[in-house]
Amino acid sequence: MKTAKEASVIIIVVVALLSVSPSALVFAQSDSTSHSASEKVSMQKGRDAFGKGDWDRAIAGFDEAIQINPNSHDAYYDRGIAYGRKGDYDRTIKDLSQAILLDPKDTSAYVFRSVAYMMKDDCAKAIAGFERAIQMDPKKVDADSYEAYATLLSICPQTNLRDGKKAVQYATKAYELSGSKSPKYMKTLAAACAEAGDFDNALKWQNQYLQSPNVSEDDKKSGQTRLALYQAHQAYHQEK
Repeated sequence: MKTAKEASVIIIVVVALLSVSPSALVFAQSDSTSHSASEKVSMQKGRDAFGKGDWDRAIAGFDEAIQINPNSHDAYYDRGIAYGRKGDYDRTIKDLSQAILLDPKDTSAYVFRSVAYMMKDDCAKAIAGFERAIQMDPKKVDADSYEAYATLLSICPQTNLRDGKKAVQYATKAYELSGSKSPKYMKTLAAACAEAGDFDNALKWQNQYLQSPNVSEDDKKSGQTRLALYQAHQAYHQEK
């Protein structure tokens, strides 16, 4: 298992992804006739609690919805995200797998399940999920998801699973989709370029990251460590 220090890079990615609101758009766009009034009330209770950061009450609301309708994709999806916020990644994976069974075209469920696999150090399954989501509909994969996948392909501790070329592709996609609003995309581009052996660009992006006014002092210290690696023509990899 990872120590807190070793897991910090992945945790930052996970928090960014799992901090989204539940699948309100998915629920709102689904056929209203397929949801009973009582199910809608339970779902709303869960989402209201989620919005307040009360994960247990959110889960309880989604539990009620599932009792009313055991085939509710939305309830399994939302409950899986709530479990993720609690750090219960086994239940996240279980619920999102059920959501995928109920709606095999749900790219978001594949992405968030991959994030949960990342937290459990199962890089192979995480990669498979990201790839599936991108193959189904790349336009539905957002900047944070591309950035998470690029991070995984760049720093995964398993050598055979890293892919610098693909990491650069997806890190670039994330940067473009984000409008370069956050320095994290620069840091990910630097790691991807280093994994691909392009240390000139790795240094360029890492320096841009360090010069950003939105980077904390602690992050700058760890960023300087990475910069030194790139200067020595070494990529940064997460420890096992």
